[in-house]
Amino acid sequence: MEPDFVPTLSLSAAELSSVTGEAIEHLHRLRSLTLIGSEGEDQFAREDVERVRLIQFLERRQIPLETIARAEQEDEILSSVLEFLFPDGVGPTYSLAQAADIAGLDAELARRLRETASTGDDSVDKHSREASASPPNLLALLIR
Repeated sequence: MEPDFVPTLSLSAAELSSVTGEAIEHLHRLRSLTLIGSEGEDQFAREDVERVRLIQFLERRQIPLETIARAEQEDEILSSVLEFLFPDGVGPTYSLAQAADIAGLDAELARRLRETASTGDDSVDKHSREASASPPNLLALLIR
């Protein structure tokens, strides 16, 4: 089952967990390292979805959380990457089925397109099926 569309500007830990596939306990660890969330806030922002995905990418490459946290504190590395990837800010997130529907494609065709475009990397997070961007970029989203 694919995560739901994320329309709100803030998410609970349970919602962030659902969208990213990350355990709530791990999200609390990321928050304690100040990698996600805002100080004094119980909710998470859309940007935190992308921060978690970027952290997952780095962890799959065996980069320890403490190293990621130090790089963020010293050089704002996550913030810089997200600003580069999303210069207009993080937009709404769509499931593959929703993106296919918006693009006017059959959901099965969209799934096959994505699989065909896959890198073959089995370590790719199962929740990378969602995509975030504006409607003009939906074809790129479908093959992500």
